[in-house]
Amino acid sequence: MQDQSQVLNMVKVRRFLRTYKTFYLFTHSHVDHSTDLSSFVKGGYFTSRNANLPLYGPAANDLKPSTSNYLHNLMSDKS
Repeated sequence: MQDQSQVLNMVKVRRFLRTYKTFYLFTHSHVDHSTDLSSFVKGGYFTSRNANLPLYGPAANDLKPSTSNYLHNLMSDKS
């Protein structure tokens, strides 16, 4: 039996999927899970995608940076 919070979360997930048909989800910040990101970003230039590409991933912990910091460092032109 599902409790009310599980049902509410399922409704939120369905609403999210209807709104954002394409998104990029990082399960963790290893290079083998993020190297294709630049292809998706560049691919948007050559396709009819006219919306943002939402990016989601885990928060920071003792060993890894937050997804936003990781992506900033990955895409930054500064060494």
